[in-house]
Amino acid sequence: MKLRDHIEKINYYVAAVEHGALRRASLAIGIGQPQLTKVIKQLEDLLGTQLIIRSRKGISTTQEGEKLYKEGKKILEDIDKLEFSIQATRINLSGNITIGTYDSISRYFFPDFLKYIKSLHPQLRVNLCTGRSKNLVRMLKDQKLDLAVYVGESKSKYMNSKIVYGDCFNFYNAINFESSFLDTLIYFPDALGDTPVDQLKRGFKSFHQCENLETVVSLSVAGLGVGLLPQRVAREYVLAAKLRENQKKAKKVLEHSISIGLRKNEQSFEVEFIYNELMRFLKIWSER
Repeated sequence: MKLRDHIEKINYYVAAVEHGALRRASLAIGIGQPQLTKVIKQLEDLLGTQLIIRSRKGISTTQEGEKLYKEGKKILEDIDKLEFSIQATRINLSGNITIGTYDSISRYFFPDFLKYIKSLHPQLRVNLCTGRSKNLVRMLKDQKLDLAVYVGESKSKYMNSKIVYGDCFNFYNAINFESSFLDTLIYFPDALGDTPVDQLKRGFKSFHQCENLETVVSLSVAGLGVGLLPQRVAREYVLAAKLRENQKKAKKVLEHSISIGLRKNEQSFEVEFIYNELMRFLKIWSER
């Protein structure tokens, strides 16, 4: 027997860890404590290692037990999302949902996503609102957006935020690059967050300061300088042989995360569906 044949036991194990005591867990999930104890022993025998440590205060996990808990919880969450997604395809969703996102991801990611949602639920109208990340978070809190995809992580009592993937900036230049433009930096200041710009300007003598990353891309592809771009924004142009990493300045700078946020306690079935599909699509897109 393999672990994959014991999904139900993993469900019981995760519940036991989260409740911190076998008695509390058995009452919560509706099985007897001896049965729960037997389930955990079966998992330990199957994996050949101790998973939990019992004490007067309850239970705690071993290193292997903590790993099983984290990965098991993730598996159970994915199963719940799969069930929700399948159910949603059988329901004719409708209404209006507004998603806020920053310009770069709206261009590279959302065209395919919006077409996908429209093909599943023609009556569900998904509106897109682009802007800078800090403004998107404010609009979400002010109930002007249902969901927001933004750079960074914003913690608030009014919203739930979850990191989807990480990215980092790097220096790029055109394939046919004139050496006379090697000392020119092309960048979008707002995308740099709190990173000191002077630190990134070292080695450059001229500067093109842009209002968005798309302009940085255009000027860089035209060979007018070295562009400072997120790797996932530059990726399309690297694959198309229009940009390449600058060999003299190739290094990862300014690591940052991409998050999805939504308001607490106000999620309709439609919003929850879009949130789950958005999370799934972004993970697939980021791993290409």
